[in-house]
Amino acid sequence: LRNRVQDLLAAKDDIGQAASAVESSLAGLDAIENLSQQLKGLALAAKGGTTEQRQAAAQQFDDLRNQISALAEDAGYNGTNLISANPGELDVSLNESGSSNLTISGTAADSHTLGIGTAAGDYNSFASDADLDAAVAGIDAAIAGVRSRAAGLGSSVATLQVRDDFTRDLTNTLDA
Repeated sequence: LRNRVQDLLAAKDDIGQAASAVESSLAGLDAIENLSQQLKGLALAAKGGTTEQRQAAAQQFDDLRNQISALAEDAGYNGTNLISANPGELDVSLNESGSSNLTISGTAADSHTLGIGTAAGDYNSFASDADLDAAVAGIDAAIAGVRSRAAGLGSSVATLQVRDDFTRDLTNTLDA
């Protein structure tokens, strides 16, 4: 029983590390959603502006858009990044024998994959309100995509937490 407890505790540690990796991706997605909201606000604020104001907003937009991709690349944990442009995959053994597993597939959440175009290239440097409307529509779709990705990863975290609690309770029972 002591050996099994030790093996279960090792599995519990793996589950905890996996949960941390997924939670770091969720934190990244939350920050990406916040940046996307800022992009939307920037585009909406540029409506009706002068040519110079629109060009300045377009430059800010592209700078902020680049931060989304940088953030997605920085959201890794312990060598695993589930939201980068080339997302990883996380295989988690849920018990001591390895007979129960959970595979968490990453999904890219960089600005390109989310469909957020560049102001200079895709939205005509915000030359017209129609260009700004197109940018806002693209951002709205990106925000929906971020939320969808977060929901999927949130489900995985919930599963990992349930298994972590179960493993803790089982080890306590076996130890007693």
